Amino acid sequence: MKTWKHEAMRSIAIIGIFAVIALALSACFSPWKENEAFIVINLGGGSGRALAWDPKTGVMPEFLGLLDYEITLSGAGSKTFTVKSGNTIRTSVSPGLWDVKVEAKYDEVLFATGTGSVDVIMGQDNPVTIKMNETDWIFFVVANANDWGYAIEFINGSQSGSQSYVIAVIDSFSASNGINLPAYFNLIICGGHTVKFVGTSNLLNITSGQKVTMRDLKLQGHENNKQSLVRVSGGGTFIMEGSASVSGNTINYSQESTPGGGVYVVDGNFIMKDNASVSNNKANNNNGGGVYITGNAQFTMMDKAIVSGNEAAQGGGVYAVSNFLTSFSTFTMMNSASVSGNVVKGNDPDGNYYGGGVFVTGGGEFTMKDNASVSSNVAGGNISDGIDGGYEGGGVNVTDGSIFNMRDNASVSDNTCNDGNGNGNGGGVNVTEGGIFNMYGGFISRNKANGGGVAVGSGPGGDEAIFNMSGGTVSDNITPWDGGGVIIFYYGEFNMSGGTVSGNIALEDGGGVYVSDETSVFTMTGGTISGNKADDGGGVWLASYSTFRIVTGTVYGLNGGSLSNSASRGAALFVTNTNTIAQRGTFSGANGAWVSAGNLTTTNDTLRISNGQ
Repeated sequence: MKTWKHEAMRSIAIIGIFAVIALALSACFSPWKENEAFIVINLGGGSGRALAWDPKTGVMPEFLGLLDYEITLSGAGSKTFTVKSGNTIRTSVSPGLWDVKVEAKYDEVLFATGTGSVDVIMGQDNPVTIKMNETDWIFFVVANANDWGYAIEFINGSQSGSQSYVIAVIDSFSASNGINLPAYFNLIICGGHTVKFVGTSNLLNITSGQKVTMRDLKLQGHENNKQSLVRVSGGGTFIMEGSASVSGNTINYSQESTPGGGVYVVDGNFIMKDNASVSNNKANNNNGGGVYITGNAQFTMMDKAIVSGNEAAQGGGVYAVSNFLTSFSTFTMMNSASVSGNVVKGNDPDGNYYGGGVFVTGGGEFTMKDNASVSSNVAGGNISDGIDGGYEGGGVNVTDGSIFNMRDNASVSDNTCNDGNGNGNGGGVNVTEGGIFNMYGGFISRNKANGGGVAVGSGPGGDEAIFNMSGGTVSDNITPWDGGGVIIFYYGEFNMSGGTVSGNIALEDGGGVYVSDETSVFTMTGGTISGNKADDGGGVWLASYSTFRIVTGTVYGLNGGSLSNSASRGAALFVTNTNTIAQRGTFSGANGAWVSAGNLTTTNDTLRISNGQ
């Protein structure tokens, strides 16, 4: 396909700013009746018919034929049509004055617009002429690598300012050079085609207050790159919309390589919406298989955007890192956005492989709400045909003072954490080393690991990790070891004020909740624990010197009907020995001192406690 001509660009055209072009909307000679009135809009060429575009600016008709023309009629009522060039609209309307608006778009990106009016007379076809004005965006039409190269050369050589560009990609091709925008420029790249990158750096480098929107375009990498396909920094903004995708890029770890197999964001903004995707990228022995955010970065996923099928050593889908003293990064998922089918694994038998779906560290914040989901991710994989190292957080790993907020109907489901021996902590969520998980609502379900739903705690001497549950459900998770629903390790704290822990299975102990040692604390001020199964402690299992305090709440035993927890010993509660602190009571005074109202022991009967009684 031909591209447009321009003195500065050889075979690629730049459409001039505010060009005025006449779009003739002319009569069609179809028969009409005396009691009818028609507006006839002709958008095609041919003998005796108006061209879709006046060719005086050098515009080639091939591109005009790819445009969508949205026509809006307003008068004694309204009508809207979207048609291609070459089509004719002939529509019946009432007599009187009608306004006509025409918008010419490529892949939903506005190219030109015009308005006019026509006084419709009964019994005839009524023609109208529209004066079209192009937008102030400079358009490039790109069909091959040469066109791409010319456009990149022009854009990269422009002076910083407030200029805006559109690259309209009308065919698929391979490219070896990337875009480095001047400061404070805006760029839209659109077209449902594929640009395959064969270079070894970034295909898009966005910085210095620039804004790049990619609509429907597919960016594809290769198996031996050194950097992310897209880099966003310095306050730049990258928006993916429509069916835009970033995929197939592999970064093999070296001194020259960067994390973030697909997209790397430092002190910038990244937004995914509609059906945009980041998929099948790898950061081998590095972090952030799909997306890596750091510094004061903001990453937002909405609508049905998806991060899937990516692989890394930590943060298979998304890796978010902040610095307590200097930066704060945020990652937000909303609507029906999803992180699914990602994997963490590596080749270091002593390595730590955390966060199959999402890894958050350094004091940043991760929020899931609406119907967002983290699902079917895996922490664990082959290392020289064997699995070793440490694996935690099949779905989400929260550590180092970071915060994970879960609201509404968000879900973490069907994730797995496995080191090959059934070990690995937190099939759904792992909270460790000062991390905080606030569950206000949503579902953690059908995950598998030691601590099938949620694992909370740190290594000996580590910072306290906290799981606060005020709503939602932890259900139908399974572990081959302990803690089907929730497991509390060293320096772990589980505060349950609402919600339900139900239907979980531990093949060993603690079907609902497992409290593992003297630094582990479980405080229950509301909520229900029901329908869980284990060898010992169907509802709650307590190790020596661990702490369980209940103010208000229900832990069902064998007499709970369909809500019963079940176990060989301690269907509701299993207390290992007298060194364990298991009490009902209340918190009192300004300092919230614990006031015991009595000790609890192993029981198969339902515990129903209200205000310590």
